[in-house]
Amino acid sequence: MLQKDRFSTTSSKSGTSKSAAAGLHLRSPVSALKGVGPKIAHSLEAKGIRTIEDLVLYLPRDYQDRSQLKPISQLIAGERALVRGTIRKHRFVYLRGNSRGFTQPLLEAQLDDGSGRVIMLKWFRYNRKFFETKFAEQPSILVYGQIRSFGHNFEIIHPDIDWAGDDSGANAERIVPVYSEIEGVHQKLLRRIIASAVAIGVPKLEEEIPQSILTTQDLLPLKDAVLFLHHPPKNFPTDQLKTFASPAQRRLVFEELFKFEWIIGQKRMNIRKEPTVGFPTNPALGLLGEMERQIPFQLTGDQKVAISKIYDDLAQKKPMNRLLQGDVGCGKTLVALASALPPLAAGAQTVIMAPTEILAEQHFKNALNTVGPILNKNGYSCALLTGSTPKSQRDPLLANLANGKINVLIGTHAVFESPVIFQNLGLVIIDEQHRFGVDQRLKLREKGKNPPHTLSMTATPIPRTLALTAYGDLDITTIKEMPKGRPEIITKVLRPNQRELLYEALRLELKAGRQAYVIYPLVEESEKLDLQNAVDGAEHLANGPLAGFRLGLLHGRMKANDKATVMEQFKKGIVQALVSTTVVEVGVDVPNATVLAIENAERFGLSQLHQLRGRIGRGTELSHCFLITSTNAGPSYERLCAMEETRDGFKLAELDLEIRGPGEFLGTKQSGELQFRYASLVRDKDTLVEARQAAFSLLALDPELRLPENNGLRNYMLRAGHLSQSRYDTA
Repeated sequence: MLQKDRFSTTSSKSGTSKSAAAGLHLRSPVSALKGVGPKIAHSLEAKGIRTIEDLVLYLPRDYQDRSQLKPISQLIAGERALVRGTIRKHRFVYLRGNSRGFTQPLLEAQLDDGSGRVIMLKWFRYNRKFFETKFAEQPSILVYGQIRSFGHNFEIIHPDIDWAGDDSGANAERIVPVYSEIEGVHQKLLRRIIASAVAIGVPKLEEEIPQSILTTQDLLPLKDAVLFLHHPPKNFPTDQLKTFASPAQRRLVFEELFKFEWIIGQKRMNIRKEPTVGFPTNPALGLLGEMERQIPFQLTGDQKVAISKIYDDLAQKKPMNRLLQGDVGCGKTLVALASALPPLAAGAQTVIMAPTEILAEQHFKNALNTVGPILNKNGYSCALLTGSTPKSQRDPLLANLANGKINVLIGTHAVFESPVIFQNLGLVIIDEQHRFGVDQRLKLREKGKNPPHTLSMTATPIPRTLALTAYGDLDITTIKEMPKGRPEIITKVLRPNQRELLYEALRLELKAGRQAYVIYPLVEESEKLDLQNAVDGAEHLANGPLAGFRLGLLHGRMKANDKATVMEQFKKGIVQALVSTTVVEVGVDVPNATVLAIENAERFGLSQLHQLRGRIGRGTELSHCFLITSTNAGPSYERLCAMEETRDGFKLAELDLEIRGPGEFLGTKQSGELQFRYASLVRDKDTLVEARQAAFSLLALDPELRLPENNGLRNYMLRAGHLSQSRYDTA
């Protein structure tokens, strides 16, 4: 348990007098603290530390166990240790320096603790006058540092020192906090400043989590938790602190996740309060039956369940906000097209958004093949709008969209433009929704007279912790069942000296009339990264291993028309092997492609590799995926080997989250929004579930936080909730 009397001890060493501290509070600037001048204040502000509260909540990143003294005679090279002894002698040793002669001399001091052995303390940077004055007294001191072996002696380079009479207590036979570095502020000074802030600020901290939840979750009071982490008891296991497993750390993690889930839950609740138009299910069932008879295969059980849930949502007079996630090739696009049928039957319009023109064009062709005959038979129409749509086609298209003659619009970012007006937008379907910004998605919702229903889709299987955070305000439907008849994909990790195996496989498949992808991480050569690149790679393959075969090159810097031409040639079989960057990652469907080779595979995340692997195995033939890596050992190699063992995207997604973090799934912008101060989505996934349950229970009981016991949380939301809302928003 916490030692309640530790606070008074800390206060006496803070360096801020009682009279000075009396007028300070949590919102007081750091410059009000003793020892914090303009220069130090500027350095702290650069780190986002402006107030005493910021310092109080600037928690240690590590801890050093300086709680036990160790005799010099028992020291071991390589360990960190605390030693008490007396300086017996010192000297200045001149070392050879640069061409000008000599640098400042090395300072050596001999420390003796009477155990029969001495240790040398060494400094390369120091204040000579200060040390000579101190050493003249032959003081008894505490030193802490890493023990090094030098000849037959031990030494410590630049040790931390507590001088006799020094009130800083940097070593003081205790567990010492280590804070993240702040440029211009030495660690010892930073500890002293934070200790001063803690003495003033901790008593003024207010609880923002209701007491009932603290009791139910068995959480420490906030004041005790914060004080504990800045000044842990001498006998507390440092392993718990280093792994963020202490009760005090769990307290702060829970609070951060609880507040986040409260905001998510409140947003979820507000969305469901908005009135909108519901689309009855029955009129659409006839169209759905026609669609099922039109397609040459049966819907999977998961597809049927997904369609049923979406139809139930669409029938409600509150906006649907659902995420449809599923592994590569599971049939999400078909579910999306089926979702457009209820609005269609009710006379409303649907827009389907895709992040690239290639994918938008593919959706359009799938729509024509899947529901095109149904649309024509019933007097409906479907259109495609991209940035490449010529003005001669765009103007009549926009006119027909505005007067309701176009019922289903498939498009790219061009749909966001102001001239694009719907007569009666009822459903928004967003494919790979994480590739669209929050503002863009909101702009699309505003194009409806009433709030439209929204269905988001992603082919990146989402780990549970991310589903509860980044997508916590959405209902989630998962498709795991794959369509019958999908061929096996054999995945093999190859080292550079095994590349001939790849070339032989490519030649065999191309000679058999099938096609292949070769993926490179860069478009052109980079001076910083020694990676294969698509441009040089295409030239090498065309003039060497794949000479005589028809190759095409595809990358993001090409003009849209050029990309479309190459892709169309590949789909038609004119191009046999497509050399590309990751522009083919999502949605490209060429059933005749049976080989995928990825150069420098260790540079990709597992989820991205899995996405790329989904480009093959879409026909009926056995397919092969080759991952070429520059390493044959270590974590990177072991990570790639997981691709050999499983095609389960959800297992790979969990592993990817542990290795690479949320950014792999959310993109740069959203990843930044989910940088929690204390919590980790990997480490704290159990706490996240508990925090979500507690937040949603409170939301159901007191959504407006009117009960007196919830005043702390209410005050936080009024003061800073809007900042958290904008930070975490992934609408």
